[in-house]
Amino acid sequence: MDYPELSGATISERDKAFAQEFANFVNGSMCSPDQTGRELTKAHRYLQQQMFKVFLGFMKQLSHNYQQGRNYRSPL
Repeated sequence: MDYPELSGATISERDKAFAQEFANFVNGSMCSPDQTGRELTKAHRYLQQQMFKVFLGFMKQLSHNYQQGRNYRSPL
C-alpha cells in the first residue's frame, strides 16, 4: 500500500502494518460496519479528529487514483 504519487513521502512501517491489519479486519473479522463505526465514536474527541484525518487521507488517495485513471488492485 505505497502511495508515492500523491505525497512523495515514504510511509512508515507502522502505518503500513496498521493499514494491513485494518484491511484484514474489514475483510474477515468485522461483524458490522455500522456497529464498528458506532464503537469508534466512543473514542476521545481528539482521537475522533485523528481518525477523521485518516479517512480524509484515504479519500484523497482514492480521488487521486480515480483522476489518474488507475484501478489499483488490492495486494491481498
